[in-house]
Amino acid sequence: MIQWVYESAQACPKIDHVIVATDDERILSAAENVGAQAMMTGTHHQTGTDRVGEIADQLDDYDVYVNIQGDQPFITPEIINALVEPFFESQTPQMATIACPLSGGDFQNPNSVKVICDLKMNAIYFSRSEIPFRRKTIENLPVYHHLGLYAFSRDYLLQFQRFTPTPLEQSEQLEQLRAVENGAKIRVSIVDQPIIEVNTPQDLVAANAAMAKQLEH
Repeated sequence: MIQWVYESAQACPKIDHVIVATDDERILSAAENVGAQAMMTGTHHQTGTDRVGEIADQLDDYDVYVNIQGDQPFITPEIINALVEPFFESQTPQMATIACPLSGGDFQNPNSVKVICDLKMNAIYFSRSEIPFRRKTIENLPVYHHLGLYAFSRDYLLQFQRFTPTPLEQSEQLEQLRAVENGAKIRVSIVDQPIIEVNTPQDLVAANAAMAKQLEH
């Protein structure tokens, strides 16, 4: 799984340098076995963003840092490009993330994180619950399925590290809410299709089946 994520990140033309950050020797070894640069971090981090922040604190060579989770083996260079594209605009965001259309069956699924945005595609809120409350039926209601990838300006990432976990973050178990609760603007880019994220045993079964199908071709 780590190899697939690493190779997709390496293939992205907008990414200059890929590092596998981990606190587990087994992951370090697996990364190095496929030729990836890997760095050990502290064991105290509660989120992937905090772990990436430790790396950014050590490496000041880059203006933008991207957090690509190792449980997303079907991530593509195109999705990563969409994630970082806002940082090539004249007014760059503090933070960016990715979402895709939400299928009807996922509105009540707590493993499918929902995001709603303002008219400039900055995130208003992320939730595992159904949002917004649909008191009135609105056709094509702009609610999206959040994909757990993030990009940050280095300055904001180091600032994020100094924030303590916030109430909504702790309740929903969503690290991006720490940024929302502290007033950050999170730009949301939309891609066409979801990707399989391995968050549950059922996801792992689906991922193994999808991998087997791809390897057949």
